[in-house]
Amino acid sequence: MDDPDMPQPLSRVRSNASYSIGAHGWPALPKRPELAALAMEAIASWSNVEAELLAAYIQLMGGKDDRAAIAYLSLDTQNAKSRIITAVADAVLSELECKVLNAILRIAKTHQRKRDKLAHWVWGISDDLPDALLLANPKKMHSGFPDRSDIFVYTKRDFEEIIADNNRLAFMAGCFIGVIRRPPDVRESFQPLETLCRAPEIREILDLPDSPNQFQPLK
Repeated sequence: MDDPDMPQPLSRVRSNASYSIGAHGWPALPKRPELAALAMEAIASWSNVEAELLAAYIQLMGGKDDRAAIAYLSLDTQNAKSRIITAVADAVLSELECKVLNAILRIAKTHQRKRDKLAHWVWGISDDLPDALLLANPKKMHSGFPDRSDIFVYTKRDFEEIIADNNRLAFMAGCFIGVIRRPPDVRESFQPLETLCRAPEIREILDLPDSPNQFQPLK
C-alpha cells in the first residue's frame, strides 16, 4: 500500500522554501549525486519486477519461447500485461493460484505508479533541503512554476523504501514461478504457494471481498 508518510509535498515540508524545477542547463540530479544514484536504483529495481513477471508469463505459456516474450513486451502498459497473464492463468491454474497471482499483479500496479513518477516527472532541488530531491508532475507546470503543493520531496528513506518494496515484489513474483513449475502430483499447498499466502500484503488482498476490477492499485 502507499505509505501516507512518503513523499510529502513541499508545501508541508517547507512552505516557504525556494526551489528550482526542470531548469534547462542546470540539472538537478548532479547536485544530489547520492540521491540520484538511489533514484536510478529505484527505477532499476522495477525492471527486476518486470523481468520476473515476464518469466512467469513465459512459464504459463509452457516454457521459453521468444515469440511469447515478444508478444508480452510489445504491450504498452502494465495493465495490458496483467490482463494477458491473468487470461492465460485462468486456463491453467487453480482458483487459489489465480487469486495469489492477481494479488501480485495488483501490488505491481501500485508499485508501477511510484516508478512512473520517477521516470516521467520533472526533477528539481531546493537549497533549503540539501538532503532531498524534488519531483513535480509536468502537467502541473504549465506556468513553469508549479505550486509547492504539487512538488514532492523525496528523501533517502523514500528511495530506499521504493527499492525494498520492488525487491520484495520481485521475490514474490519469483516465488510464483515456483508455483507454476509445481509437478502435477504435488498438492496445492506446495511450499511457494504457502509462502506467498503468508505474505502480509498478499494476505490482505486475499481477505478482501471480490472486486469487479482486480487490477485497481491499492490505495
